[in-house]
Amino acid sequence: TKGIGVGTPGIPDPVTGVMRIPAVNIPGSENYPLGGDIAKHSGLALDVRDRSTSNGARLQQWAFTGDGGGNQKWILVDLGNGFWQLRSVLSNMCVDVSDVSTNDGAPMQQWSCHSGSNQQFKLESQGDGYFYVRAVNSGKCLNVIDVSRENGAGIQQWSCGGDNAKWRFQRTQ
Repeated sequence: TKGIGVGTPGIPDPVTGVMRIPAVNIPGSENYPLGGDIAKHSGLALDVRDRSTSNGARLQQWAFTGDGGGNQKWILVDLGNGFWQLRSVLSNMCVDVSDVSTNDGAPMQQWSCHSGSNQQFKLESQGDGYFYVRAVNSGKCLNVIDVSRENGAGIQQWSCGGDNAKWRFQRTQ
């Protein structure tokens, strides 16, 4: 499996093996915070709570640390057919819809990566540099609870819509 990165679209980089996808047009680096300026409504980063490396650790939004701690860096892994996994740089675990839920309000967590549809996402451009990150198992999007602008607000899945469900990918170092 390959992540997104620099190079010619559809051709892996000869050194890193990283692929760039032309349809999503994400700026070139293998690691991206889904945050910093990423949650459109708040400008906060997608973050693994307490820098956890354990299964079941909840996701939250938090101010981007600038140096981009591994708990705020994500590798987008191309699974083919327009499906992606979001893998934490810190834990090497994947964003996961808890309990394979299809309900609004199901919390997002990290979990050991597997091939389940609750760890597969579609990246849907909203035409303004932001994307819906839509779970394949439910058709719902990563969403900041209650449209909060506060550090520590949880991430859930919810019917897609609103700026609290739009994320921008940003290159990190």
